[in-house]
Amino acid sequence: MVSADKTEFEVNLVPSLQSEIIEAGKNKKLCVIIDFDHTISRYVNPDGTPGPSSHQLLKEFLKDEEREASAKVDQYYYGIEQSIDITIEEKIPKMIEWYQKTNNFFLGVVTKEMIKQGARDSPLMIREGCKEFFQLCNEREIPIIIFSAGVRDVIEILLQREMPDAKYTLIANELVFDENGFVADTGAHILHPYNKFLEGTHAEIVKDQTHVLLVGDNEGDSQMASKLPHLTPYSFVFLNKEARRPNMEKLFSVVSTDTTFQSLNDVIHSM
Repeated sequence: MVSADKTEFEVNLVPSLQSEIIEAGKNKKLCVIIDFDHTISRYVNPDGTPGPSSHQLLKEFLKDEEREASAKVDQYYYGIEQSIDITIEEKIPKMIEWYQKTNNFFLGVVTKEMIKQGARDSPLMIREGCKEFFQLCNEREIPIIIFSAGVRDVIEILLQREMPDAKYTLIANELVFDENGFVADTGAHILHPYNKFLEGTHAEIVKDQTHVLLVGDNEGDSQMASKLPHLTPYSFVFLNKEARRPNMEKLFSVVSTDTTFQSLNDVIHSM
């Protein structure tokens, strides 16, 4: 079945795809940089329930009082993140505050074993067609970098559960555990939605590529390759909230209301 979203994708990008993206894929010059939370994972599950983020999975282990306090923190900062009236520059310090406050709830409370069990049993699901997308890219030797502001320890287990054979490089927030397995700290550099710039040693993975397909659900995801000037970017965003369309249309090549990877898979199939 050909959806309206697939047609939208083709109308917007066919000329460039034909001459550049598909050619780059055939010549092994294409790479993919993709977000995880609500991009690989579902924003809404098939039963209509919200798809949890990797951070939300950890909050299930908090006591009621801490969970309520965490929910109030989320409500305040999520409103800032989602606002179309606040600039990205204004959002950045607030995002750092949000992640620091959230991480503090986990210290001395959540353990490595809790994370493993929680991720294995989680209701989080990947989008329809995502597994095929990874398979197609792997078959065509297209490097995939998953770049997430989520929790690496959670995402690793979820990906192993959902796509055990997929090949990719994962960049996400690290947790530090003490000798008893409790969360004791976070990594030196906090990743949040607006500071995901691929650089340093990870950039070596794509040094021989000429084009990049960026896939995300947030304004900041459009900038994931902005420090790699040798890559020509084509960006695709899942529009999880209609109110964010004006901003997304300014930043992304394609704004899709389709909840699946079908359009993206059609493009990779052409390579």
